[in-house]
Amino acid sequence: MRVLIPLYLLTLSCTPSLHAETSESKQWFNAINYSKVNNESRNYESEAYTVASRYYFSPQEHSGVWDDFGYLDTDSNIAINYANDSFSNSNGIFGEGFYSNVFSTLEIANLSETSDYSLGFGYLFADA
Repeated sequence: MRVLIPLYLLTLSCTPSLHAETSESKQWFNAINYSKVNNESRNYESEAYTVASRYYFSPQEHSGVWDDFGYLDTDSNIAINYANDSFSNSNGIFGEGFYSNVFSTLEIANLSETSDYSLGFGYLFADA
């Protein structure tokens, strides 16, 4: 069962990316990372992988590099992630909402500990 979950997440995350390759804009960005650390001198070995997905509520345009002119991206979005290593696993959620020049953010790094969260509000004085 432990092996089936990463394969299912890999399949789920790759499907929107393959379709987005052929279009000029996309709204869904996915990433899968795997790392393995083996330090024989300290008798330490660890494997870790993460799966992350971010959805923008408006299309992201590009001219070669995604959002190459948008240093300050003002498009509302939501992101989820799952991380698993040799010692623990966690899943989190992050969101940004923009309403004219006002914005808010919410992040829960580990959904099993919802009392640990970050909430922010702000105002954009200029577009640059």
